[in-house]
Amino acid sequence: MPTFSSDFKRDVVWSTLILGAWLFFALIIIPFFSLFAGGGAEENLNLFKYTLYGITGLMAGLVIIFGKWFRFFFKKMGRYVDFIGFDPERSVLRDLPFIGRVVRSFWLSVMFGILIFGAVGLLGLGVQQTGFGDVFPRAEVPLFTEQQVSPTADLGLSVEPASTAETLLFAVMLGFLFIFGNVIAERYKLGKWFNYGWTFFVIPVLGGFIWMAQHLLRYGGSDLALFSTFNFGFFSALIVVLFMNVLLAVVYHQINNLLQKGAVLFGGDLMFVYVGVGLLVVLGLFIWLYIKRKEPKGVFVGVGK
Repeated sequence: MPTFSSDFKRDVVWSTLILGAWLFFALIIIPFFSLFAGGGAEENLNLFKYTLYGITGLMAGLVIIFGKWFRFFFKKMGRYVDFIGFDPERSVLRDLPFIGRVVRSFWLSVMFGILIFGAVGLLGLGVQQTGFGDVFPRAEVPLFTEQQVSPTADLGLSVEPASTAETLLFAVMLGFLFIFGNVIAERYKLGKWFNYGWTFFVIPVLGGFIWMAQHLLRYGGSDLALFSTFNFGFFSALIVVLFMNVLLAVVYHQINNLLQKGAVLFGGDLMFVYVGVGLLVVLGLFIWLYIKRKEPKGVFVGVGK
């Protein structure tokens, strides 16, 4: 299981600030423009969904933040508590060349996630635009019936606050799995191989079932959709445990929703062009930031560092 960092207090503060800022933009700023500037508030269902997602995301985020401070102040009991937020110093990838530096930087890790998940998403979108689309069909995404809602607002509400709220709730569930594994490992004196197996195999598999359960009401009538949600949950959990960064899983969710909904609203070809251009811009920023930042060996890179 992940262990305490020698600079845990500093890392808890960074993680709290980063997650808090993310919640502010994902649950307030972005939905505000979609609801009021784009006319999303004209549809009563949007207001209900925003309230539901907002409360869910806020509560899940507070649980993750509380868990981190609990680990710090109550070390005896807190050693079992393990809710993942932004904890790159605990990632198994942190000491690897290139990727370790990316993992430890907030901005580099977010841009890296956008590039990787965006490229994979574009590949999947391209496949769906070809004859293979019948083999790999896209799940149907319902459109709003009210014409007052602009397509841009419709797209924005499909991305946030849904992505952050659902993924943070998912991360809380993974945190309870971590707690259970920590208790079992200490109770029965199990070694590192149990920890590795539990963290990198059992949790991702159970994460797939948790994600599938979260979407059972919406996709329960389609075996193909449920299989897709299981795979999505598996890879989301794997991202969390590998990078120790739940925000990367949020980015993964955001890009998936953006491409799927955008293809319905604007057409696959247009989304392919828009997202492709966006990825080129992010790639340029990523290269510039990676070269610009000279990281001393062993130093944690946070926001503004």
